[in-house]
Amino acid sequence: MEQLVLQLYLSYGAYRDGKEKKISMGYLLLGLFLGICSLISRIVFEKEKTDYKILIFSLLPGMVFLLYHFINSEAIGMGDGLLLCILGIWCTDKVWKLWYTSLLFFSIYGIFMATIKRISIKSKIPYFPFLWLANLLYMGVGYG
Repeated sequence: MEQLVLQLYLSYGAYRDGKEKKISMGYLLLGLFLGICSLISRIVFEKEKTDYKILIFSLLPGMVFLLYHFINSEAIGMGDGLLLCILGIWCTDKVWKLWYTSLLFFSIYGIFMATIKRISIKSKIPYFPFLWLANLLYMGVGYG
């Protein structure tokens, strides 16, 4: 059930980000709320032992994006970093595979579009759809 909710959240967010090239703060707060609810339910109902070091470690991809946003705000949006932090809460240690895979998809797409001259180096590409695609891939192969 948790994976279905995450997939619905990411699919709608990917659609909105692809269309508007931005993520609203309200939508990110909804994801934060759902992620915290998911974490609490795993701790309380499933009696899952929570290793707080892993939880903090899972926030690092989002923190890297946020740091890069504050260094060069035109290169990457703050919403992408916040979304990765939210996924870190939601998916804990699984967020690293999502991050690497989404960056791989993002890079392949960017190189392909630049090669066929559809985008330039300054073009803004929404990142949310690539996170959704990575999660969809892992959900499909039984990762979730």
